[in-house]
Amino acid sequence: MVIDDNTSIYVQDDTPNNETQYRARFYLNPNSLTMAGGDILDLFTGRNASTDVVRIQLQKNGTTYQVRAGLLNDAGAWTDTSWYDVPNAWSAVEIHYQAFSNSGSLTLWLDDVQKQSLTFIDNDTRAITDVRLGAQGVDTGTNGTIYFDDFESRRFSYIGTLTDPGVDDPTATNQPGWLARTYTYSPTIPHAVTSVSPETGSPDTYEYDENGNMTAASKTAWRIPTPTMPRTALPASPNATRTVQGRSSKVGRLRMTGTESASAPPTSQGRVDRPTRPRPTSWADNSK
Repeated sequence: MVIDDNTSIYVQDDTPNNETQYRARFYLNPNSLTMAGGDILDLFTGRNASTDVVRIQLQKNGTTYQVRAGLLNDAGAWTDTSWYDVPNAWSAVEIHYQAFSNSGSLTLWLDDVQKQSLTFIDNDTRAITDVRLGAQGVDTGTNGTIYFDDFESRRFSYIGTLTDPGVDDPTATNQPGWLARTYTYSPTIPHAVTSVSPETGSPDTYEYDENGNMTAASKTAWRIPTPTMPRTALPASPNATRTVQGRSSKVGRLRMTGTESASAPPTSQGRVDRPTRPRPTSWADNSK
């Protein structure tokens, strides 16, 4: 998600139906987002009609990114957690929100670690009707590209981080003739390969725009050898019949049929020499 002005950019989910209990989890990568001192960016908001009632926010304290969560009570006052450090890389952010009379609450987890719970909040009129995920309330000093992924929500039960599939990364066994290739990745665009250097020859290079879309590629040409097919002699036989098809000067096709003889004694090495082909004895016009 590219932030280049003060316009909010987000996706919205309208499926919540006056939810008094709501859980959400998403993955966040600040991706070296520029933030001036004092800038606060809303990453996630849960709303009741047009009013924000729960939020997750991001700030940058020196060189460290931090996240906090907050909820709105019936009187219109916000209660927020403390700020907690998150890496300049992927991390999981999760909340559990409850809207009840004098017993509302909000719990924050980061990478499966519970950080803080806000309890005994009077917010029974603050049920959730829709939620937004993205860059909201953008300050002038905030710009760059930020990444979100794997959003999930539900009413009950803890969501947690994505499970390890339990499959080892495949490791190829080097074979004779294989050449090594070294991959270089972009420091600002996750998973973007900027160059591939072969063991021999010139490297391949790749360029991307600010959204991570490839805009240019320069690749080393590969030469694939042309396979050769063995030539098989016509078997020694008194008579052999074959059909030959060719194209005349007209648009149609000519079918040529005929009988040709193929008799030749094998050589001393057991090879059969190619016979001399006689001219066809008849022509059939199949152009119509």
